[in-house]
Amino acid sequence: MTNFVIFEPKAKIVGKESLNDFIEFSQQLPRLSKELDYDSAYWSGVVNFTKFGASSKSRDKSAQLHPSIMPFAKAYLTYTQTQNRTRNPNEIKALRAIDAAMLKSHGVVDVTQLDTAVLDNAAQIIRDNLGSGTAYHGGAQLQKLQEFLVGKHIIPSFTWKNPIPRASDTVEKVGEEGVRNREKKLPDEDALLAIADIFNKGVDNLSDRDNFTTSIMAILLCAPARGSEPFYLKVDCLHYDKDKKGNNAVGLKWFSGKGFGHEVEWVPDAMVSTVEEAVKRLKVLSASARQWAEKIEEVYSAVNAGEIANFPVHLLCPSVPDDKPLTRNQVAQALGYNLDVNSNKFVSNAGGYLRNRGLGIVDGMYCLNDLIPALIKSMPEGFPYVPFKTGHDVKVKWSEALFSFHSCQLNLQKSTNKVLLWMPNINTLNEDLAKTKKKQKGSGALVNVRSIFERHGYPSSYIITSHQIRHMLSTIAKVNGMSDQVLTKWAARADAKHNRVYNHTSPEQYSERYALIKSQNKGESELGLREYEIMTPETLQEINTRAIQTAHVTEYGACILDFIMSPCSKHRDCINCEQQVCIKGDDEKLERLRKRLEREKRIIVTDKAALDDGLLGADRHYEKRLTTIQRCEDLIMILSDENLPDGTAVKLSIERVSGLDKALDKNHKKRLPKIEKIKRPALEDLPNKPRALKHFLKNKRA
Repeated sequence: MTNFVIFEPKAKIVGKESLNDFIEFSQQLPRLSKELDYDSAYWSGVVNFTKFGASSKSRDKSAQLHPSIMPFAKAYLTYTQTQNRTRNPNEIKALRAIDAAMLKSHGVVDVTQLDTAVLDNAAQIIRDNLGSGTAYHGGAQLQKLQEFLVGKHIIPSFTWKNPIPRASDTVEKVGEEGVRNREKKLPDEDALLAIADIFNKGVDNLSDRDNFTTSIMAILLCAPARGSEPFYLKVDCLHYDKDKKGNNAVGLKWFSGKGFGHEVEWVPDAMVSTVEEAVKRLKVLSASARQWAEKIEEVYSAVNAGEIANFPVHLLCPSVPDDKPLTRNQVAQALGYNLDVNSNKFVSNAGGYLRNRGLGIVDGMYCLNDLIPALIKSMPEGFPYVPFKTGHDVKVKWSEALFSFHSCQLNLQKSTNKVLLWMPNINTLNEDLAKTKKKQKGSGALVNVRSIFERHGYPSSYIITSHQIRHMLSTIAKVNGMSDQVLTKWAARADAKHNRVYNHTSPEQYSERYALIKSQNKGESELGLREYEIMTPETLQEINTRAIQTAHVTEYGACILDFIMSPCSKHRDCINCEQQVCIKGDDEKLERLRKRLEREKRIIVTDKAALDDGLLGADRHYEKRLTTIQRCEDLIMILSDENLPDGTAVKLSIERVSGLDKALDKNHKKRLPKIEKIKRPALEDLPNKPRALKHFLKNKRA
């Protein structure tokens, strides 16, 4: 939420009065979810106010936070999440720890009595209940809670820091620990080959669930994507183009999460035929659901326009006129119920199906057109757009989504409901890539669901996660020399620093790369290892130096300042900087210089008027403007000279002025102050004499 307000205490009174004011204030804030029941301890889709270790399915009161902390816990989480909404509110970790710590020491939870001892105990409880990585964030939330309570005058002011250290970085670990980390992050090679083998069996030899799993894995193998991102794809997701050499190039029209946005993810040539086949199979799988969604869109359009809408023709819809009364079995069939004519429960099941939708079960109550409101009501929320829980900035209609499916279409035990729309998610995929962990409600035994490996005769120990593919592709790219800049774009990462987390290059691979580079640089200096990487723009050895440095593109040319050694002292005043290099033949930047000159000549008129009026400081602005105009004219003259070949580097010299000189000029001081002879005091006249000097003078007098 962007429109939020900050709670300010009415008075700087520490204690329960400020606490009650805060709770009352937070209760007036908008709810975090439409379906949220504020009085409940279970906020669906947000958080559960339960103790550490409590099951998310449990509704036992003993699993909930103590009633004495519940009002503050709800107020605090509502307030912080209103300021900055997150998918998983980490504030609950601190609240659970405070609940456990204060119940142990005080018997009740009174946040106005929070002190360093309670916080230390809460930090230890977090260590005992959470993993090393999560524990650090829990401790950070404790510190954030303490600072909040102090800032809102709920507890006295004191300082407390998170005592839980960050988890050790395992990315660059070597030895056995490094091997274990790489094996955990990278997919099992045998399981990956099994997926490829199943995919190659052909679409006719696979179930819908098999085609879904193998096809989406094929797409994930084309670019290092997050597992949830393929579900944003549209039917026309393949993009065909030419590269700079004129070769055919194929990419996926991708939408990446975590702030990256829309992009075309280019597919390696070796994977083009695979991704085309995968997309083709998914189009076939989703064809019926997309056609049905398109028909419902037409119904929506007619209803919203106030026109008469006809019930859409469907495979399960009885072949009867729209205005003819239907039996209850025909009504159920029209709304997607898959009737089993061989079952004795034929009538009773159809009746229950209708009752669950608020419809009557008497024969002749409805004709097809009477069922349109019930049909519209059965569509997912947000129809005609898919209600993605992630990727809130992406808009995809059900009629154009590559993964639009019917309800139960991928279920191997239930029949497909061809009226209800459904889209799989990352959990649907990962559940098919590992042995099931689902248990039956009554007995607690594992449900009879087999993974794709088990269904095709492979060992049940085979496990892959969708995110392992992203790690694998990033590692392969890095091992084979892909630059960080290209890898960041290919993996749709917002920050190049994240590449190192996905780089699992083994020591043996580093050794092979070292040997290769060393052999390529044979005959070069033996002082160190060199690896050449072409940058854009290239190094400026041809311009004015032999040192290895980079150029920074500016509005009028390129800046050759080494920002590692010193920052820019001109504050982007590139025209008056000796570090700027202009290139002859760049017509666009030459035109910018001409526009800058025109603008400076217009402004200098007002500077001259200010100077004539005696305005303080106007002289410096006027002189600076004259210098800028002169440099623009000089550069334009040189860059327009037909005798100079294109590509010539032009760099004007400029008088160097130090920071001290600038300060002296600004304060109208001379460069060299008048040096006067200073009369030094005699030793006897020093006010505070050292002990040794006192002893010397005493002996001298004696």
